[in-house]
Amino acid sequence: MEGHPPRASVVIPAHDEAETIGTLLGVLTAAAPGELEVVVACNGCTDDTARVAAGFGVTVVEVAEASKIAALNAGDAAATVFPRVYLDADVSVTLAALRAVVAALRRGELAAAPLPVMDTTGCGPLVRAYFALFDRLGYVRHSVLGAGFYALSAEGRRRFGAFPDVVADDGFVYSLFTAAERHNPPGAMFVVRPPRTLAALWRRQVRIAYGNVELEARGHSVAAPGPTWVGVVRARPWLAPAAVVYAAVNGSAKAAARRRLRSGLVAGWNRDETSRAAARTVTP
Repeated sequence: MEGHPPRASVVIPAHDEAETIGTLLGVLTAAAPGELEVVVACNGCTDDTARVAAGFGVTVVEVAEASKIAALNAGDAAATVFPRVYLDADVSVTLAALRAVVAALRRGELAAAPLPVMDTTGCGPLVRAYFALFDRLGYVRHSVLGAGFYALSAEGRRRFGAFPDVVADDGFVYSLFTAAERHNPPGAMFVVRPPRTLAALWRRQVRIAYGNVELEARGHSVAAPGPTWVGVVRARPWLAPAAVVYAAVNGSAKAAARRRLRSGLVAGWNRDETSRAAARTVTP
């Protein structure tokens, strides 16, 4: 493919990801020469993220502010082709899954992503219980878009201008497409490493709830297809104990998020550090 335009651009917002981003870049740069245009948008970094990324020969842009939204907009400005893939720096994805997403968008799909797989290795028992139920929700089984990976065709990207200043960029993008427009290529998956402790999981859910409440206040619906957690338990009564954990974490997190929104407090980056060690680093 050398000498031909890239088949897709990949935009990776990265804040202090020197210890983890090498794994993802190692996968992406193993593609055929010229197949992918990779843009790493470093934002507010205090480590060697930019140097590590540059070592892989990808495009690196730097933003002074520690802001994922600023990074997404800077990465978009630097990227030159569609389809466009937006990846968190700590996800694990195969080239086969990424190629399936790109192929679907090039065939005419508007928005696409692989299905997320939660790697709960090393998680505490309550966290594993939470994800035993979470993994069966309609949100992660059907019409998925987000959780660290979403991709858009040129037509899909025209649904909005610059990324708005919101906490949940993935929720915002999700809300712009109907379930029928969100495509998950059969067999395509990527790995997400959730928080390892219940306290870390709760903090993450507060941020997610804040992002969803913020979007709802702006008129963006983030409703997902069923089953909900209630439907999951009805079909699998043995998951009732897991449902107690799930409902308690999410209920209290949503209440905390609403209090923060009413008080004017902004949910920060709140990156989970408990799962970072699980993401191995590859150096060029």
